[in-house]
Amino acid sequence: MVSPLNLQAEISLTQLLLDTPMQDTSIQNQCRLLRCKLQPGIDLFIWQSQLVEPFKLRAYDDLGMINFTCALNGQSEFSLKHEKARRRYQVSEGANCISFTPGCHGTALYQGQFESLVVAVQPRILEQWGIDPGAVIQAQLKAQCCFLQSPYHREIQTTAALLKHKLLKMAAYPPSQRSASSLWLLGHSIIFVSLMLEQYQQQTVTGFKLTQQEQQKLQLAKELLLADLTKAPSISSLASETGLSVLKIKRGFRLLFENSVYGLFQVERMKEAKKRLSAGNVQVLTVASDLGYVNASHFSSAFYKQFGVNPSTYKRSF
Repeated sequence: MVSPLNLQAEISLTQLLLDTPMQDTSIQNQCRLLRCKLQPGIDLFIWQSQLVEPFKLRAYDDLGMINFTCALNGQSEFSLKHEKARRRYQVSEGANCISFTPGCHGTALYQGQFESLVVAVQPRILEQWGIDPGAVIQAQLKAQCCFLQSPYHREIQTTAALLKHKLLKMAAYPPSQRSASSLWLLGHSIIFVSLMLEQYQQQTVTGFKLTQQEQQKLQLAKELLLADLTKAPSISSLASETGLSVLKIKRGFRLLFENSVYGLFQVERMKEAKKRLSAGNVQVLTVASDLGYVNASHFSSAFYKQFGVNPSTYKRSF
């Protein structure tokens, strides 16, 4: 058996991730870490390796950030030590992880070709975004040694791939040209985090039933949601108008419509965009504007994400 490469001394995550706005660091010439600081408390990373021999990294979490990770390629193994307990995990290609390990000591083992994308956020940021992580995840976060895994999810993988592509492209820009791209990365990072939380919450919904009256109220919520495709109402406003709780709205949409609230809104929004582009006598910019998009590139990204083709290319096919 080939013995893994080792960093002899344990290093802190602060040492590994130097406090610079954008950093590209090689580790033993076989690993690459690309970091973009989106704003205080929010970082985006790409971790890549092309290893001839296994590589072992010993680290101490002194950052205390929640890591939302999508394994794009390869697999890795982790061992975490918190107080007297030691836990081991294996992350395979396509898996999604939510981890929060402040004060934990751990070991990561990487082999061959590996690539993952991470959005790291301070816990307070979720509150600022108005994101409810759910009772199960909240309890895990309070335990201070959280490592949750979910299986492959197409939307998460697609969003991670878009973030990776944009970050790699942005790395080549001079600093003066990065501001617009940073805003795009921030917006899609929020989507990425929301999708991961929703996926895990969906996994934890067991024995959830809807009465006939609740189903009728959810149908009303759907009508209100889709009444204006230029702007989605807040979930709290849907709850208020229908007499359902926010949790019932979120879980009910997953159960009844097999999608999240804003996932369903986006699907219907893009269906309407496709319908209008099919007419053949309307410009892409006009459709984007009519559906509430200020930035045409955001519209193009959303359209491509759903249909796998750019709106301009789709329009030319008619």
